[in-house]
Amino acid sequence: MSLPAATHAHARGVMVYEPHHDDGVPSHFPAALLKATDSAGGPLNIDGMEKTDGGDPTATALALDLQARGEAFFAPVRKTCQEDGIGNLLRLSSRVSRLPENTETFTAAIEQICRTWFETHLPDGARTGQHAIFLSGPVAIAVALGARLASADHGRWTAYTYDAANNTYERFPPSPST
Repeated sequence: MSLPAATHAHARGVMVYEPHHDDGVPSHFPAALLKATDSAGGPLNIDGMEKTDGGDPTATALALDLQARGEAFFAPVRKTCQEDGIGNLLRLSSRVSRLPENTETFTAAIEQICRTWFETHLPDGARTGQHAIFLSGPVAIAVALGARLASADHGRWTAYTYDAANNTYERFPPSPST
């Protein structure tokens, strides 16, 4: 059975939903549009670019502390960057421990992250090199960033997930065992 010709999905019409973390009704809210929007500013601090000693200057990590954890977030990120030879670390952080649960804030955060990523001057070769992303915060933002950033540079991004038991970051999905 085929769908009518007019039935199709485009990023401009896709909404990513997120569960409410409080006693909100309904249980999910429309968290972010995948469509790029014009917005100035944003809810995050741009903490800037750091160089990792001995790291590959063509490898860049994007570290997004969306829960205002500060050094508790960034210290293990830096350690992982050093261990994995990532030469550049672009940091953004939230001003509050939990972003307001609304479409405007989540979409503005995504826009600010994407705009910062594309406007930041990177060393030669870093735009076409390998990228990594470290994220603490809402899953809807992670999904939207995957659609907006990783889909444009397919095969260049590696996501890292936090292992609280060891206070470390691991590749997600894990690298195949050799």
